Amino acid sequence: MKGLILKDLYNLAGNVRYMLFAMIIIAIGIIPTSDGVGFPIIYAIMLSIITISTFTFDDTSKWTGYALTMPVSRNELVKSKFIVLAFFCIIGCISGIVTDIVGGAVMKRFDSYAENIGVTFLLALAALGISLILGSILIPLALKFGAEKARILMAAVVIVPTMMISAIIIIALFTNPGMGLMELTEQNILILLCGLVVLAFPWCYVMYLISCHIINRQEY
Repeated sequence: MKGLILKDLYNLAGNVRYMLFAMIIIAIGIIPTSDGVGFPIIYAIMLSIITISTFTFDDTSKWTGYALTMPVSRNELVKSKFIVLAFFCIIGCISGIVTDIVGGAVMKRFDSYAENIGVTFLLALAALGISLILGSILIPLALKFGAEKARILMAAVVIVPTMMISAIIIIALFTNPGMGLMELTEQNILILLCGLVVLAFPWCYVMYLISCHIINRQEY
């Protein structure tokens, strides 16, 4: 298992350098004009999507077929992908928090950043949940359709959860007449953010089971 994880991390080393450059450019563009909140979500989603590149490397080198000749089960191959996904999601959240703090130091806006630091950590929790949910959907898609088609389907991966969240908000507003969106969000923000994290773990487990089912039915 350790070898499978290290293989993916080594393969992604080049992609991570480009992603790091993009993250720096985003930070330079946003920090001077904002109070710095939101980086955990941006970075966590960016790094969660990078996991799909491991499937591109595997498809190009015919790695999966070769790996199955070794004492490695198909379920272990899937599990390693989810571990790599979780690793990058956590790194994205931490990077976002650090960017907020560094941005406050560079721009000398400690007062506004101090007010938002609690929000930043809450957003980091939400970012972890969102990135795990989105990234875990991509894994069974990549196993079923291949990495390139999964990239195309990535838009649907983003649209479907957005529609679900929008539907929940509409229902909440309908059942609470007279309450505005901002008021509703402020009253339920902690529940919403923590709920995303709690939902992410059973969601990832379901995606893991689906991925195992897909890979066990395929021939390499």
